[in-house]
Amino acid sequence: MVEFIKITPSVYAHVMGETRGNIAFINLGTALAFIDSGMYPTVAKEARKVAEETTGLKTKYLIITHYHSDHILGNQAFEDCKIISSKDTSNLIKKVAEERFSEDNIKKIIEENPELKDKWKELRIVFPNETFEDSYILKEGKKELEIVQVGGHTKGSSYVYFKEEKVVVVSDLLFSETFPYAGDETSDIYQWIKALEAITKLQTNIIVPGHGPITSVKEIEKYIHYFKEFVEKVEKHVKDGKQLEDINIEKDIPSFPYQVDETRVKMMVEQVYKTIKRKE
Repeated sequence: MVEFIKITPSVYAHVMGETRGNIAFINLGTALAFIDSGMYPTVAKEARKVAEETTGLKTKYLIITHYHSDHILGNQAFEDCKIISSKDTSNLIKKVAEERFSEDNIKKIIEENPELKDKWKELRIVFPNETFEDSYILKEGKKELEIVQVGGHTKGSSYVYFKEEKVVVVSDLLFSETFPYAGDETSDIYQWIKALEAITKLQTNIIVPGHGPITSVKEIEKYIHYFKEFVEKVEKHVKDGKQLEDINIEKDIPSFPYQVDETRVKMMVEQVYKTIKRKE
């Protein structure tokens, strides 16, 4: 059974990895709002059932923070809900559905990864049915959520702010206690830093990341510091005329406070390098 941690009187999160990307739900008093749906439709269906049995309320909303598969492939478990995302995220979901998740591609992926057979049973990509630009206020009864598009991790990336209980669900804008995935072709490290800085200015005690354990603003501040140092190093290499392949990830990149995933470091170097060159 999918387990949720009760973080505040109204906010619950699953951060144990069963859904790959973390998911959360908020009790709005008269209905539930889920935030992201994870990677597996069968697990998402179970998560919804657990949430509804726990609270005695029906799920009315699904908020999608960004387009990556480990946050959207459970959408079909919420097909009867209002599914909300930024317009950019919705467009990217449609693009990835066409390019990566055709019926033939899904069959091929399952053949190569047989452990997905049950979890991806009858997988379909379900798109947002309500989109916004910049920000969106979700009101349900006396409760209110603010969804804000900030970009950074991906084009269209958004966070969800529940001011009443001082919780921000930041999704993949933060990989708590682990090296971030910053290799998406739409990722912009400068925008990402701005997004994290904006979040630190909110009235918040609790941060729900896209991966890793529940944390606080102090964790975000660590990442801001690391990102700035990382960008400074790569900017210097670009200024000195170094090519991407000349950058040594062991010598030229700042040390990270947690265990490092070398593949992710290389991907981040490449995307940050490309972003810097694009802005020249």
